[in-house]
Amino acid sequence: MSAGAPRGAAQSRGLRCLMATWTLFFLAVATFLGASHAGHGGREFVLAFMQNYRSSRNTKLELLITAYQGSTKVNVMQQKLQKSLFVKKGDTISFSVMELEEIFNAGRSDQTVLVRSDKDISVSTFSNKPYTVDASVIYPVQSLGTEYIVFTPPTGLASQLKEFAVSNTGQENAVKVTLKQRMFFEQHWYNAGQDIKLVLKPYETVQFQNKQDLTGTQVRAQHPVALTAGHTCSAVSGNCNHVYEQLRPVNSWGTEFAVAPSKTQKGNDWVYVLASQATVLNAEGREWEMSPLQVLKFNVNQDHPLYITASKGVQVLYYSTGRTKGYDPYFMTVVPSQDFAESYWVRGLKNFENHISIVAKTAEVSQILLEGKKMTKNIKWHPIPRSPYSWTDVKTGRKQESHLLASKSGERFGVYKYGVEKRNGYGTQGSAVGRGENSGDPCSVVRCRSETQCSVVDGAAVCVPTSSAICWAWGDPHYHTFDGLNFDFQGTCTYTIAKSCSNDPSLPVFTISAKNDNRGNRKVSYVRTIKVNVYGFNISVRKWEYGLVRVNGIKTHLPVSLNDGQVTLYESGVSVTIETDFYLRVSYDWNHHLVVEVSSLHSGNVCGLCGNYNGDRSDDFRTPKGTVASGPSDFGKSWKVPDRDTKCRDDCEGGCALCRAQLRKRYEGPQSCGLITLKQGPFRDLPC
Repeated sequence: MSAGAPRGAAQSRGLRCLMATWTLFFLAVATFLGASHAGHGGREFVLAFMQNYRSSRNTKLELLITAYQGSTKVNVMQQKLQKSLFVKKGDTISFSVMELEEIFNAGRSDQTVLVRSDKDISVSTFSNKPYTVDASVIYPVQSLGTEYIVFTPPTGLASQLKEFAVSNTGQENAVKVTLKQRMFFEQHWYNAGQDIKLVLKPYETVQFQNKQDLTGTQVRAQHPVALTAGHTCSAVSGNCNHVYEQLRPVNSWGTEFAVAPSKTQKGNDWVYVLASQATVLNAEGREWEMSPLQVLKFNVNQDHPLYITASKGVQVLYYSTGRTKGYDPYFMTVVPSQDFAESYWVRGLKNFENHISIVAKTAEVSQILLEGKKMTKNIKWHPIPRSPYSWTDVKTGRKQESHLLASKSGERFGVYKYGVEKRNGYGTQGSAVGRGENSGDPCSVVRCRSETQCSVVDGAAVCVPTSSAICWAWGDPHYHTFDGLNFDFQGTCTYTIAKSCSNDPSLPVFTISAKNDNRGNRKVSYVRTIKVNVYGFNISVRKWEYGLVRVNGIKTHLPVSLNDGQVTLYESGVSVTIETDFYLRVSYDWNHHLVVEVSSLHSGNVCGLCGNYNGDRSDDFRTPKGTVASGPSDFGKSWKVPDRDTKCRDDCEGGCALCRAQLRKRYEGPQSCGLITLKQGPFRDLPC
């Protein structure tokens, strides 16, 4: 397995004193990144029925809608039909969707199904044709995200297609699809690694299909979208089956999974694990270092359930191979333990051997209630090795009845429903009812991005960074990167100090550059002017213009507040400080000392002379082309920004004045300047 990037990042000494300042911003970020309602409940859902095998007169597309409160009004909007219905509290009703809503072939489509209600509901789908059926839980709009990684089951008939569909929510949306395989789309061939850039209309769906595996394709959007992925007809051996699942956005992936096997399967099913970033994975008593977009496959069977933990969020998917008794495959998401619920509604499919699979803490299995009663003594629980969890499987018959499961103690647990029949099979999650609603913890309904954590501030759940890092340029000039690398570079041109370098449209964009000059000695240079571009503002600060800044070319006295506080500029001691509402802080003393601080919100997503903030100083000399420069001079040149100074140089004249290694080591030690950076040193509690 390929090794992931080193873990850890530089910690800020002054992070705590910034927290309160940015509370409102990170509350907004939490909402934008997917601060979801507890459970699968919501009031708006967008979904698409992808191509199920081939055209059939016996197609049945179905919505299962469960209401949590009395007399809930539900509107279902299809391509050419809108219908209203009322659902009683606790009822699960079946709604038939027109066959015209099934999307055949690749391309754009207005065949998006929109479901709205006046009270919270949960929604699941069935796509049913003779001998080919599957099901999926549908996530409410507030649980959707802007970044997804596609998984399509790789096995199937040569004539059948891997597929995924992106369904837009209620605004025009810029979507970028980075391909894993060569693909023909909208009359053009695109190679692997190329981007397909689209602008989707409100509630428009675009479907992608390919005979090659589409796993690893990345989808990023300006606004939240739903992504459904699967296979028109997947098979391991024997007959094929349409399989699909609405996938979770990357920001809602989890780090702990307890996987229960199918009770109907004699052989092995498969569990796939996808990583979006460098991740350390533990499973089966072993450790793997996963690289971004890597996929691992594990076997699971009745004697071999699976427990998985990861250092960073991963996506886990269950593929039942369906080889026993002529059953067909099915495909479903494995729910991370942090998203377990206290109660579930599940419904079987008529004429199938229906099952409910349950995962619970071993100490809590006696507290699981089925229809309000303790489960019978002949239900046997099985421990999942190396975990605090156990699993059981309840056979519920061949009818289309609904079932309610709940925890008497309020402890959360996981539920899946699946069914098998000769030449058929389906599987999906149970529909969670009020996950975490009774926990009293506002953070139970918030999903924060990597390197941030949820904190309760004034009763509200807020995503705050877990750390920050500082870079500086000072003197003649010496540079110190976010990851702690020190180097000298004597260029006198304009250079990118730090900028956002991510394709994630949810991350704020900024650029910081500095112009250097000589001051009587052409062997050394100093910072003369800094520029900060953020939120459409071009802010510059020039040497010796004390108390002044220039905003979009206009000379302005401090203090300044821009865009209702998104950017603030003020004097702090002998320096000007520029702060944004996403924890970016830039200070310059109108002379030679520049300091840049970024939070872990941008960890691994910055570039420039300050490095990439990934915790590994060995790759800080990375150039804009992605290569690592051989030394400071080549590194500095690579980040040069064109300016009007035709006489500027990227190196000193007459031999650079360098600090000898022996002296540098002494100055960086704990008896000198290095004292400032000690985690347990006297400056560890230094205020802002």
